[in-house]
Amino acid sequence: MSVSNPNPAAASVSHPEAAERISRIVRLPVLVSILLLGIGCGGDDGGTRPTPDTAAPAAVSNLSVIAVTDSSVILAWTAPGDDGTRGSASQYDIRFATTGITKQNWSTATEAADLPAPRSGGATETFLVNGLEPETLYYFALKAADEVGNWSQLSNVARGTTAKGPPVQNPILAVSTTMLDFDSTATDRVFLIKNEGTGALTWTVTDDQEWLSVSPTGGSTTTEQDQVTATVDRTGLDLGTYSGTVTVT
Repeated sequence: MSVSNPNPAAASVSHPEAAERISRIVRLPVLVSILLLGIGCGGDDGGTRPTPDTAAPAAVSNLSVIAVTDSSVILAWTAPGDDGTRGSASQYDIRFATTGITKQNWSTATEAADLPAPRSGGATETFLVNGLEPETLYYFALKAADEVGNWSQLSNVARGTTAKGPPVQNPILAVSTTMLDFDSTATDRVFLIKNEGTGALTWTVTDDQEWLSVSPTGGSTTTEQDQVTATVDRTGLDLGTYSGTVTVT
């Protein structure tokens, strides 16, 4: 190594190995800064923002009533997709009313409960709506939503009339007589209970005297007649006239 300038601050190095070491020392901060700059650039430019999902499921256009009972209807339709007709929607909202359903009154229609999870787009869906009144015209409509809450437009409005319900049950109690006359020797008298109305009639019979009894004390009848026997027990009774009451309810 030789030094041509006696001033240490201005020294120059002529030895090859020393010059290489100094060169490395000088370049190292530049190399590190380049690497850091590269890392920083990668962090800024390496990601791509996802495109927001704004596509709603397609509106159902073939909602229909395919069966009715006196208290329910079965609806059918073709499942929409997630985006338009592709994929699967995430949820349904089915509503019904006794007047036509529109966009304006959708919020006031009754929401159906226990809705099914949507199937893949193009599949046939069915759903049973319960709790309806007999012989009543109902209107039905639905919407579908995807997983981020994009709701479809209102479906077509289907309608159907529930079936006639069972006959009104109106049993009417009747008895064959309103007076039982026991002579001085008779111990039993018979009367009939019958139903002059519709449905099942459940009846009971009671008496109000210790010397009087009835059998049977209860039963049920629809169209047939039931026989009841009233019995008197004269044991211990003094000579005279006695009266009692048999009540049928």
